[in-house]
Amino acid sequence: MRFERADRALLLRRLRFIAVNAAVACLLVGFVIVPFASHVWEMCEDISESAEQLARLQQFKQAARQNQAPLETVFFSAPEERLASADLHALLKTLTQESGLQLLGLRSVASRQPIAKRSIAVGLEVEGAAAKLRDTLVKIETARPILVVTGVTLRPSSPDTDGVLRAELIIQGALRPPPSRAALVEYGK
Repeated sequence: MRFERADRALLLRRLRFIAVNAAVACLLVGFVIVPFASHVWEMCEDISESAEQLARLQQFKQAARQNQAPLETVFFSAPEERLASADLHALLKTLTQESGLQLLGLRSVASRQPIAKRSIAVGLEVEGAAAKLRDTLVKIETARPILVVTGVTLRPSSPDTDGVLRAELIIQGALRPPPSRAALVEYGK
């Protein structure tokens, strides 16, 4: 009987030891390892986004170095912002119709971070399938004159439509810089 009590006491101490160690291990995992892993995961996502953006900028830089297109096709050729904005509205309307997206709204907006000294910005609101939206974004980014998407907001169109997104885009284009005085003097103007 004495040995049974000793065995029970020993078993009870071992179970307490295992329970305390398991609780400490759970706390360690919950308060140290999970937050650290979450932080590492977020950093990996940030790095991958930065890598994608860098790849796009390098492609743009390479295309500019190769000078595949004449300078006239990079900028809007209209002398005034209003005319260039009208050209941009027409171009975006055509691109969205070709892609099969429903155009919900198109308006001129003030750009918070202009891409050039003289630039125009347009807010575009469209609705459609995610694949069509992606194709439209590719068309916008490869269009001439060069357009830059500086803001994107995506949300589901409505709860009962599956795969249909509503996108609000801010798109900017640059106007041709005015000729410098040295260029005017050189051409005798």
